[in-house]
Amino acid sequence: MKIIFIIFKKEILDILRDTKSVLVMLVLPLLAFPLLTQLVTKLSISHKNESETRLLKVGLISNNNAKQLATLLQERKDININLNIDLNKLNKYIDDKKSDIIIVVSKDFDTQTINNFTGNIDLYYKTSSESSITKNRIIQIIDEFKETLLNNRLKEKGLNKEFITPIKINHIDIASVKEKLGEYLGRVVPYVFIIFCFMGASYPSVDIGVGEKERCTIETLLTSPVNRMQIVMGKFFVITFTGLVSACLSIVGAYYAFSNATDLNKDVLKGLVKIIEIKSILLTLSLLIPLCVLFASILLAISIWAKSTKEANSLITPFNFIVFIPIVIAALPGVEFNSITALVPVLNVSLATKEIIAGTMKITLLIKVFASLFLYAAASLYFCTKWFEKDDIILRGI
Repeated sequence: MKIIFIIFKKEILDILRDTKSVLVMLVLPLLAFPLLTQLVTKLSISHKNESETRLLKVGLISNNNAKQLATLLQERKDININLNIDLNKLNKYIDDKKSDIIIVVSKDFDTQTINNFTGNIDLYYKTSSESSITKNRIIQIIDEFKETLLNNRLKEKGLNKEFITPIKINHIDIASVKEKLGEYLGRVVPYVFIIFCFMGASYPSVDIGVGEKERCTIETLLTSPVNRMQIVMGKFFVITFTGLVSACLSIVGAYYAFSNATDLNKDVLKGLVKIIEIKSILLTLSLLIPLCVLFASILLAISIWAKSTKEANSLITPFNFIVFIPIVIAALPGVEFNSITALVPVLNVSLATKEIIAGTMKITLLIKVFASLFLYAAASLYFCTKWFEKDDIILRGI
């Protein structure tokens, strides 16, 4: 074990001397999430505020109906209304951005509403993220107009609103706040630590595997008084360690980003702290260990087998998609954490994270997750060791 630690220490020092390794392993995961969160939050809020307050260009074809609606629109300071719209050129007005949205009131609107029938109003717009906010702003005004007409009808008939609401449906969600939070965070958290765990392990694996072939230092290491199993284990622990460090730092960065997000509701943040227990956090972090072990064994095996750094990177790149796909699948509705999904690498970690945060984790399934990941890692590490014992593989490309 002492010899393995010496190799481990030697590899760690080599990695820390490499600026690229330090950036990928330490700086990127620590800063990426806070910077990305701040950027996305500020841009989203800025765009939303601008869309909700900007002056809307609204076209209105009233057909001499719904005068009260026209009055409501004209009284709004955030709306520039155009009453001279050609019905045959609606598309052109919107395409040329002369109007954000056009309201067309049916010719029999007043007749229909006076006789207690339904009047029709058409909204013309072009679908986009911007138009969604625009449409909602106009619908709020139309709803206000609709409420006035409804109240007038009920008042004339001497009725109250309960007359038109014979049934009231009460939605009672028995899921606890913690379970709802687990459902949401279970889709977000894995993106953070799984991806950075893989990134933090991938670069060092290339450097201390095939990188030693290219630097011609592998021969010196092979002639030292240590067996190949000890060399593999020393390198393996280094990759596992860098993956763990990178993943943990990404979580620290995510926590810092959310806790210092000035645009987020502070009460919500306090609620999250109260809901998420320390036990849940530690249990979630414990999933990183078998995951990093799995990634490290696979990445080291690829690095040892590759002829060059270029070949190693080309072989590792597809694994980014292989790692990403299970995370996406875990976020899909209907994908449950059961005895089968608990055996699928990466997918099991994503689903287990959701269950842990929600407080609904079954210990038998959690044991299956740990056991399966360690089993896959052991198998990969076994093949890695066997490959390292073959000179034709170790000396490939030299």
